[in-house]
Amino acid sequence: MKTTLIVVQRERFTSIIESLVSLFSTIALDVPVIVVEGGSPQSILMNLKKLQVTRPFEIISLPYMVLPQEARNLGFERVATEYVVFADNDISYEPGWLGALERNATENSSDLVAPLICIGPPNATTIHHAGGHLLMRVEENKPHHISEQHQLNDQSITALPSAQLPVGNEIVEFHCFLARTDYIRKIGPLDERLITREQIDFGLRSKYHKGRVTFEQSAVVTYMASNIFLEIDLPYLSFRWSDRLSLESLDHLKTTWGIEINRDGLMNSWIRPHRLGAYKSCYTRQFDELGQDRFIKELMTPLEQAAVAQAYATRPSRQPRLPSEPTPDQAQQFFAQIQNDPLENKAFQPAFLKRSKPMVCAGMSTTPRSGATFWQALKSLLPQVDRLYLFLDRFEHSPRLDHEKIVILTSEYFGDLRSNGKLLGLSMTSPGTYYFTVNDDIHYPADYCQRMIDHLQSRGHSVAVGVDGARLPTDGFNSYRADRTDIHLSSSLPLPVAIDVLGSGTTAFNTSALNFDVRAWRTRGMVDLSFACLAERMGVPRELIAREENWLEYLDVKPESSMERRMIQDDAVLTSLARELIKARQGH
Repeated sequence: MKTTLIVVQRERFTSIIESLVSLFSTIALDVPVIVVEGGSPQSILMNLKKLQVTRPFEIISLPYMVLPQEARNLGFERVATEYVVFADNDISYEPGWLGALERNATENSSDLVAPLICIGPPNATTIHHAGGHLLMRVEENKPHHISEQHQLNDQSITALPSAQLPVGNEIVEFHCFLARTDYIRKIGPLDERLITREQIDFGLRSKYHKGRVTFEQSAVVTYMASNIFLEIDLPYLSFRWSDRLSLESLDHLKTTWGIEINRDGLMNSWIRPHRLGAYKSCYTRQFDELGQDRFIKELMTPLEQAAVAQAYATRPSRQPRLPSEPTPDQAQQFFAQIQNDPLENKAFQPAFLKRSKPMVCAGMSTTPRSGATFWQALKSLLPQVDRLYLFLDRFEHSPRLDHEKIVILTSEYFGDLRSNGKLLGLSMTSPGTYYFTVNDDIHYPADYCQRMIDHLQSRGHSVAVGVDGARLPTDGFNSYRADRTDIHLSSSLPLPVAIDVLGSGTTAFNTSALNFDVRAWRTRGMVDLSFACLAERMGVPRELIAREENWLEYLDVKPESSMERRMIQDDAVLTSLARELIKARQGH
């Protein structure tokens, strides 16, 4: 056989069996597979042994938690084939993927080949990585900025035929890629100090060693990022994404290449929220009862600290395996060559990656009680957006929805988010996307999205905009229900006006100004005020756009009695949130 497959833990124990079953269904029986695991629960090990009976593969089992780069190096020691595939244990595979990677490597004399990586579930629907490029800003006497660009990130897989993506590539994702075995021996081993941004380091090393990196769009796999976490996964997740390992990793990358690293930005925008989201998904009731701050302090932090301490206590003392390092002078000479080559010094997105316009996405939350208005609202929106993230809130039987623009998200997998679920898709979009929060009982006219986008563009994407909302008084405020002043969505406005609270059924913003994970919010079902508080803290003003009377209308009589009962019930909580907003507004 040409290729050996090495499967390693990414951030969970529990995903391995499902991933291997998918893998074995798409490759020949005699393809060598090596699974490297460490510290897995006994139930997982037993299931691996059972699977091994039906389809032979090698297991390297360690009595301690092993990091992904360590596991890859351990597995690679056993490789005797021309090629090797490194894959994480949360990947689902489409038929023909391996043969397509091997053909690409042979035809292009490639050292590394990236498959088309989708993100799911569902499988093979939304693109995560269609090859990629290093984006570099290299200037004399200034810190070098290095980032990466995933081609077609978060776009539908249906965009592939018209994209005309080049075979040439610079970045392979460690989710899954093929490598020429001799090439890894030449530039390796993989850097075991890195648990984040390892693909950027590997991309720089490949460019430094003049490796040939290509992309194969007919080799399709799916990174199952949205699968739920289970409690038995949390000890490994806590260790693998710990502050200690993450900060050490970023510092190593900075030191190796002499580049600028935004440590705080990376920690606070993804790594820490990711850990919080995993814990929250396992302890939803406790999160709701304690609120985010107490949840982190009283439940999450002690569990994390215990898990990390236990992981270090059981790991053997050893020096990490490292690739040969460029000296500081060699690194600077490497970047000097890039600086002098305008085709290499890509500070901006390559032309073939640019869309004619940014992605337009919408997020809607709906319940089984929505009835006919849901379908009418959906029909009015779909022609105006590239993607609609639909959160199905507490459905026993999901409605039949088979549309290329719709991404289904359910409370079963993402937790009891209620109306907050309309913002869940935000964590799946890329910077520069227009994101609309919409309701299932409003008819959106054909020019709705474009008029909102026009206003955002006129304000340099620095604001969030809407059609209805509320103003809050600075003085004499006692009740959100009684003391706010509403501007209804059907009313006319000759000019745009500033507003405190936007109605979440008619809100739009650009993700370059606002981007967050709604699963970290401490309240549910209070989207308007929670969003306003967040936007105010981030310095993003809210505005209502100019419009004619009845430009927007409800599809049915608004169920005021139900809303009023909810408002009375939650007025104390809403008033407390409103006071936070007023305080933040005064601070600005």
